[in-house]
Amino acid sequence: MLMPVGWETHSSPAMGDRPQAIINNQLLEQTDLLVAVFWTRLGSPTGKAASGTVEEIEKHIAAGKPAMLYFSSAPVRPDSLKNDQYSALKAFKGSCKRNGLIEEYEDLSGFRAKFARQLAQTVIRSFAPSASPSDAGRISEPHPVPRLSEGARELLLEATQDNNGMIMNIPTLGGRIIQTRGRGFVEAATPGPKHGGGVLSTSFTS
Repeated sequence: MLMPVGWETHSSPAMGDRPQAIINNQLLEQTDLLVAVFWTRLGSPTGKAASGTVEEIEKHIAAGKPAMLYFSSAPVRPDSLKNDQYSALKAFKGSCKRNGLIEEYEDLSGFRAKFARQLAQTVIRSFAPSASPSDAGRISEPHPVPRLSEGARELLLEATQDNNGMIMNIPTLGGRIIQTRGRGFVEAATPGPKHGGGVLSTSFTS
């Protein structure tokens, strides 16, 4: 489960340190994955970095945790630009290109499609279950590895092509329909082994 957090909704008043340092302590320390999206502004300096967002990114990366950076190239009214902010953003973007891999997008639908796919890839790559150092040398019974049916594989592949990455679970009198991108993956009403649920089939509805 992924739970989005941000300073606007998850920070609380506190004294005794810089505002950004308080935000870092309250939110960033417990955060596993950082996503930053830029358009025309970089933000206000914090005393330690060019902006609060930049400080969060640098601190997050220094902790060895993944950060996903997106830059919008959508058109903007020239009179709405603040030259100092835009110049600072371009300089920061250039440094990011030299030190990592960033993503650019032109509109909201393009961002949704890219982010849904890349978020799934990042979660799988960065948070796949693995043995901890304390498990070294421990002998245990092997656990059965769950296998995906062909229908389940096709469902997941289809969902990665959805702009929002959505999979709908629709109960019906005859069983259940799992749907994504307008394609219905029909789940039979017969119980599956050990789970008491249906077995996903490969039939489709239009």
